[in-house]
Amino acid sequence: MKHTTFYRVIILALPILGMSIGGGWAAEGLSALIQQLNHTTKLLLGSLLFFLCALWAYQKGREYLPIRTLERSRNPKPHPVIILPVSQKNFRWDQETNRVHSRRPPEKSQQLTGNLEQDTQKGELHWNWQQLLRAIHPHHARLRHIHLLGSPQSHQQLEECKQLLKHYLDPTCHIEIHPRPIDFEDLDALRKGLDEIINHLSRSHREQDILLDSTGGTKTTSIAIALYTSHRPKLRFQYVNNDGEILTFNVLSIRESELG
Repeated sequence: MKHTTFYRVIILALPILGMSIGGGWAAEGLSALIQQLNHTTKLLLGSLLFFLCALWAYQKGREYLPIRTLERSRNPKPHPVIILPVSQKNFRWDQETNRVHSRRPPEKSQQLTGNLEQDTQKGELHWNWQQLLRAIHPHHARLRHIHLLGSPQSHQQLEECKQLLKHYLDPTCHIEIHPRPIDFEDLDALRKGLDEIINHLSRSHREQDILLDSTGGTKTTSIAIALYTSHRPKLRFQYVNNDGEILTFNVLSIRESELG
């Protein structure tokens, strides 16, 4: 944590230092331009450096400003990459018949069809991974990568979750399982895990194409995801409520009146 704080201070200090140098050059060049026209180049370069660093400082500064607005949308924009925390399942899935069954009496079951529109409808059986199907539903046509994240309780079930999701996705969509379980009740462990995943996915995808889903896991997981996006302005997160409605959020450090 100390190294991360030191790194952020250095990164924020660099554009401020550049602004100071650029501003000094610009002022010196402007003063000299009055007396000698050959300082024009220095003036232009100093001015350019100043404004570029000012823009850089503004962009970096958004990561450190206090949260002022939680932008919400009920019509999620399809994303090609989704990070899905997965809770321990509360049902039994018969892969041969593709049917899910309740684990507790009374006995209830639901036949899966492989059609997201049908299998995300409410029925008598309440099985918690149905929320994952609802989470990917508005994105499935564009989905190219899903990263599954499990807790110590659910990590061993991620392969089964992967096989379930395959029934609904294009074969070109890559489903990746995080190699290690993460304690969904530990905010710091979640932050470090998300850092690792985002850095990994950013090698082949733009950050704004990555969506974090906060439906699975625990309430602490949802809090950790919301806090994480507060210093990554390009990242959005979504949540599927108990009615199956999908809400997407972007934690911003600007006034609501400034939203486009």
